Amino acid sequence: SQDHSKTIATGWINAGSREAYLRRLAEG
Repeated sequence: SQDHSKTIATGWINAGSREAYLRRLAEG
């Protein structure tokens, strides 16, 4: 369903944001 795809896309966006956030945190 389209709704399921949207949830997956949001999950990928959140995962990418978290990764970038943690990398920025590690760099200080």
